[in-house]
Amino acid sequence: VAARLLVVLGDDGNVTSLYAQHMYEHSLPQLAPVLTVAFGVAALGLFSDLLNQAVVSRKVGDDPAFDPTSYDQGPLTDDSTAGYSVYDALKCQVRRSAEQIIHADPLQMSAVLDELGKYAPKLFRRLEMFVLSKHPAAAPERARSLLLDVELLEASWCKHEYASLALAWFPSLTTPDQ
Repeated sequence: VAARLLVVLGDDGNVTSLYAQHMYEHSLPQLAPVLTVAFGVAALGLFSDLLNQAVVSRKVGDDPAFDPTSYDQGPLTDDSTAGYSVYDALKCQVRRSAEQIIHADPLQMSAVLDELGKYAPKLFRRLEMFVLSKHPAAAPERARSLLLDVELLEASWCKHEYASLALAWFPSLTTPDQ
């Protein structure tokens, strides 16, 4: 029922929903926590899939290599735009849903990271780093591999999340890795 209710529509750069203008952004923050408590990682999967659809809908043209999320460089914790678009509302709620799951049960970290790892847009790598920075000990090898990934070290598109993960896990790395 939630998937049908929250469906995202659009193409050529426009993302819409079945809701009246701005009502999706208004309703999602009320629905997402309840669905996350009831369905856990499955709810995160729904929100992640919807976010991925919104990302695909934001693409303009046929270039398969174009990733519109590579230009979203503000911190993921900045929710100031969450009430203005379907895309921003979903981005916020995927992060919050993942945080809610990990806060309730840190042992769900692998399942959360697996869910976020299903999608190609860079936004999902940022979400992985952000979530992992909250409890890096729950997936130490994943934290290590992200911190040692040379392409992420100075990438502007993920600097906030990479820095958070580095602050959380760098001291735990072995001396050679540091």
